Amino acid sequence: MRAENLHATLAFLGDTPVAELDKLLALGAAQDALRCNMRLTHADCWQRSRVAVLCPDEVEEPLLRLVDGLQRGLDGDGLRFDRRAWRPHVTLLRDVRCGVEASAVEPLDWRVEGFVLLASRHDAAGVRYEVLGRWEAGGEVS
Repeated sequence: MRAENLHATLAFLGDTPVAELDKLLALGAAQDALRCNMRLTHADCWQRSRVAVLCPDEVEEPLLRLVDGLQRGLDGDGLRFDRRAWRPHVTLLRDVRCGVEASAVEPLDWRVEGFVLLASRHDAAGVRYEVLGRWEAGGEVS
């Protein structure tokens, strides 16, 4: 995974028609995100999706509210998204063979300063992400 591709997915949209972009941008702008941390505490390998990930043990309330607000907004606008329960993580490697169990790592604070709407583009060098919308988080968690 290239460093510029590291991210934590809040809602996976899959192939979304370009005609829905205005709705997605409005939904992003309507969120009241707060700055917080996601402390990544363990490494794992997810067999089904064949990815190596870093995950938190807990998620701060502002991040949970943001994910919930995005999912409710997507649902209310009739937009398709992956409705499986959100599993907070940062993907490190793709197409891996999983043969190890989750293990603790030196905690890493992933600072949430805002969120973006990304489009994935595939080319000869692999996947790259294009930012379609960016929203900065407001105040600090107290």
